[in-house]
Amino acid sequence: MRRNRRRALAAVALAILNAWALVSLLAFTALWLVVPGPHVAVVAPAAAAVGLLGALVLLSPVLWVRDRTLDQLGAVTLRPGELARVDGLVSGLAIAVGTPPVALALLADDAPNALTVGLRPSRTTLVVTTGLVERLTRDELDPQPRGHAVRAQEAAG
Repeated sequence: MRRNRRRALAAVALAILNAWALVSLLAFTALWLVVPGPHVAVVAPAAAAVGLLGALVLLSPVLWVRDRTLDQLGAVTLRPGELARVDGLVSGLAIAVGTPPVALALLADDAPNALTVGLRPSRTTLVVTTGLVERLTRDELDPQPRGHAVRAQEAAG
């Protein structure tokens, strides 16, 4: 999980760096044409500042990716306990992993499928389809088979 978190942070940092470089280059070119004479000492810092501001403006929609994605999918956000069958499994998994429980959303689709949307565990939503909830048994939904948990408890006790 830490490796995935590092990868996600690296991807966001790289996106910010790329956007900053692109906007800075465009700003540098524009300022170079506007400011008379070769004033690199004035143009370069101004272009860097404009580039940083532009990168933040360009990438700010990423912060709202979860809500936008859920709206585009047509997924309905569920309150805790509303889909008890999946809610209990997700809560148990969050406790086992040591992360806050994620929000749940339901997508009307016959295909058994699931996806997560979010940038951090505290702002992540697990989207499950109606096909997943209707077709799979509790044992199929559970990430840890019951037999393994019982054997582990018997070995410990």
